[in-house]
Amino acid sequence: ESFKQQMRREQGIPPPPAQRRPADISGDPTKLRLTPLQQAQLPAYFMTVHVYDEDPAKRFVLINALRYVEGEETRDGIRIERIIPEGAVLSYLGNPFFVRR
Repeated sequence: ESFKQQMRREQGIPPPPAQRRPADISGDPTKLRLTPLQQAQLPAYFMTVHVYDEDPAKRFVLINALRYVEGEETRDGIRIERIIPEGAVLSYLGNPFFVRR
């Protein structure tokens, strides 16, 4: 099973939803970046709307024309980790990155 998970990561295939955990985010989230290899594995996406509110229940983003809240994932396995005033922290294959609004 460990070998299968490693092969999926190397091929850019997200793990099944039951095995996905929130990314570990510490420090300034606006500084989070992907490496060139991670960037190459990232599926194409387009964040068109970013709504931040003090009330977490009112925060959302539109990615590829679909609405997502914190903790949800796109069809391609991009997870919405946090929505902050400056943008959103997303992750792919457990690798967090920041997207400016």
